[in-house]
Amino acid sequence: MVMDNGQPLSVRGKLFEGKVVSAKNKNTVVIRRENPLYITKTKRYARSTSTIHAYKSASLEVKEGDTVVAAECRPIAKSVAFVVVEVRS
Repeated sequence: MVMDNGQPLSVRGKLFEGKVVSAKNKNTVVIRRENPLYITKTKRYARSTSTIHAYKSASLEVKEGDTVVAAECRPIAKSVAFVVVEVRS
């Protein structure tokens, strides 16, 4: 993966899939990730969500509502430590 300024960006760690909530910024998207959380007392699953900021390359066309795959990378900004690798829909 290469950033817009030409520097290489190594991808390491976790991969996850999520839905784009906001794509207003030029290089950053906000992704909502859903995790099923098992509650042993009621023996059911609850829905747990988390929002993650991810870097988006200029070559990717990402809009709100798309499902994307993000990968962990080095910290790019204060709250950005993931990069969008693939757009699924």
